[in-house]
Amino acid sequence: MFRDPYLRVAWRETNRKWRAASAADMAQQLGFPLLAVLVLLPLVRRTFLAFLDDPADTWDPRVVEVVFRANLLALSVVVLDLYEQVVRGRERAVLQILPVNPAAVARLAGVRAFVGLHRWVAGGAVLLFPIALGGRPGLWVASVLSAWACAWMAVPLGIAGHLLAIRVAEWEAAGPLLDLIRGGNPRAQAALLYGPGATLLVGGAALRLSAEGVPALAGGAVAGWLVVLPVAVGAAVAFSVAPLARLAWFRGSAVISEIDARYAALEDPTEALRVYLEWAVRFVPERARVYALADLRHGWRARRTLLSLQWVAAVLAFGLGWTTDPGGPFRAAAMAAAGVALVGAVGVGMDVDEPGWLRLSLPRHPTWSRVGRAAALVGWALPAPVLAAVGVGLRRGAADAALVLGTGAAAAVVAITASLLFGPLRERGMRVYVPLVTVAVAGLLAGFAAVGGAG
Repeated sequence: MFRDPYLRVAWRETNRKWRAASAADMAQQLGFPLLAVLVLLPLVRRTFLAFLDDPADTWDPRVVEVVFRANLLALSVVVLDLYEQVVRGRERAVLQILPVNPAAVARLAGVRAFVGLHRWVAGGAVLLFPIALGGRPGLWVASVLSAWACAWMAVPLGIAGHLLAIRVAEWEAAGPLLDLIRGGNPRAQAALLYGPGATLLVGGAALRLSAEGVPALAGGAVAGWLVVLPVAVGAAVAFSVAPLARLAWFRGSAVISEIDARYAALEDPTEALRVYLEWAVRFVPERARVYALADLRHGWRARRTLLSLQWVAAVLAFGLGWTTDPGGPFRAAAMAAAGVALVGAVGVGMDVDEPGWLRLSLPRHPTWSRVGRAAALVGWALPAPVLAAVGVGLRRGAADAALVLGTGAAAAVVAITASLLFGPLRERGMRVYVPLVTVAVAGLLAGFAAVGGAG
């Protein structure tokens, strides 16, 4: 089916997994995500599509903003995910010592990301369907087409951006600029840190034009062609991926080694091992500290994308709460709940990909290992509800802030408890965690609305 041996092997492996899966496994993989989307549908309708209660002729500018922000979020997720696959992925440690075809490796990463992103496009189409039910099916079709165009651009743009950042990291002419922006980081790391920002800047411009074209396409105007502009951008960038991969993929290992060596040369050798929130281990019960430390390090290195998205959700929750709109507290609480749900998903994922050598060298105590895991998850989950409450409190007062904080804290308790319960199920744990936590969070937000938090 595929001439590319890398894609052929990936296809065979996927087929083998599906054939080995039981009917229950297939029902979970297909049914649970659909259930989660259907549960989220009324929440999204009330939170981000509340303008559908207004006359239909006033929807266009607000649909533009919803589509643009959703596409930009999708692009951000793809860029973060591709960083792990292209730059610091677990496969690099194996492939970098082999005579692999770097262009084919980059292509395989792109195909994986592209297939996964289309699941989100399908989910987004369902969540935006109230637009069609409100009497504007053409506007809904144009919105979904914009999301599809975003998927075609996001993957090649993300891969090319990371590969180009590796080239810039070794480019002597860029040294003064990197020194200007790197702060306390090694020069090479500055290119990898700011490369995704440049990618989002370029991609964001195309996504903005695509979103602006949504009403025009729905109305039959010539400017509607802007909706598919990201496809053209993605196609143009795709031609550069293979040459960039041949030039930069193997060099990425050298750049990463240089960065790690700079950190290892610090005065305190343990500084190179430190990760986000490691300083907080001192507040954990003594018998659980070693497990909390192991989880903080493993989670940050293996699931950095989701933890970074949690901070994105926290900042968005603060922004949504920073308003005098009566619906602001509800939207902030919803975004905070999404943030803590991501953290719970990290806990489940850590059980899936925990290294075998770690399980052997650090046998898990049945109680204290769970205490350490819970402490790590609580530390990661705090920013979303706290920032949401601060944003609401500054504009709406202490009562609304307390309600938002309480809802976020309750969502955190649900997500962390579910993570601790379902994590030991390993591969099956995520399929149970996502729908159940989605339903539970939906119930909490329904209760928030019932006591007046939704305005």
